[in-house]
Amino acid sequence: MIPPDYVDWMSSVPMISMDGGKTGKPLTADPDKCGWYYYVWFNEAITDDVVLFRDDDTDREDMIGWKGSRETAATATPIPMGTLFEAYGSDTLFFVPDENQFLTEGDDGWYTVYPEGVEGICSYGISAIIYDTDASLHPAFSCYSAGGEGCQMGAQGVDATTAQAAINACIGVTPGLVEQYLDPTVPQKARKPKLSAAGAKCFISEKYFNQLFNYTAGVNEKSCYNMPFARTSDSKWEFDSDYFVSAGLKVPGGFYPVETSTDESILAADPTQTPVPAARTKRAAEGAIFYGPALRELHPTEGAPLIDLFCNGPGWNGGYDCAGIFGDGDVTTSYIESKLKLSTYDCVIG
Repeated sequence: MIPPDYVDWMSSVPMISMDGGKTGKPLTADPDKCGWYYYVWFNEAITDDVVLFRDDDTDREDMIGWKGSRETAATATPIPMGTLFEAYGSDTLFFVPDENQFLTEGDDGWYTVYPEGVEGICSYGISAIIYDTDASLHPAFSCYSAGGEGCQMGAQGVDATTAQAAINACIGVTPGLVEQYLDPTVPQKARKPKLSAAGAKCFISEKYFNQLFNYTAGVNEKSCYNMPFARTSDSKWEFDSDYFVSAGLKVPGGFYPVETSTDESILAADPTQTPVPAARTKRAAEGAIFYGPALRELHPTEGAPLIDLFCNGPGWNGGYDCAGIFGDGDVTTSYIESKLKLSTYDCVIG
């Protein structure tokens, strides 16, 4: 089935019900057919009481039935799926509910052969503004080195000792750095994160924090970026940096949106700014690598690696409180081993 090309259907998970809408199961996004979803009947009865609905349509006000989106009645006419399979004599059926996507005029939306050319939306870009700076320009940026801080030696009048103390205070997971809500008195498109009292230990003052989200001559430069999102098998939209190859690079992994910035691209984003080549200084990155099979095991219901769901945060409370964790290898390993009940023989961190 290819959902109707409407915002509501694009922003939800398509469900299939075998009992007229009382219960439902999520359809799976087809990796080979853009915008299509499928369901496989295996060792279960195919009923004549099938309907499709959105997972967020709890009142079942927008179900799709036998006549697709042509039917405007409050209750969709159930699809006689079992009878259809017998009538068509096929083990695969393709359903196009939206008549605007039919191959030819007069179609009913049902096909036994994949209707080539009928495609939905399988990716889109979110436009963003990236503000880029460097440890030589901003006191909250840092680099790792074997002997300690690798590049933050003070900036904008902040001495090295003060800058490094703020950096060390917030290595690891540090929740609550910003206020929970954006300022409703500010126009929506201009709302930006606001430093919390707890966050001051990391950024010294609002002045330096605000430079992360606002153009500041001589400190940062801004560029435009189009972040590509794709639909995953569980029907959610996601940008996955693990498999993404940033512009200017040849290998996947990581998020480097300004890897190829030049004076020209900076001025193209905003000709009123002054390019700051020092903001483009490339610094070697180093961090924890989680490679143990126990951490790569998929969560039974979320379908994501356990390490990705380990910490609680906005929208997820099925993990653990990670405040202060991930700042030290031994502390992190011990914490993960205890929470997931791993043995000391399980590989955790490298």
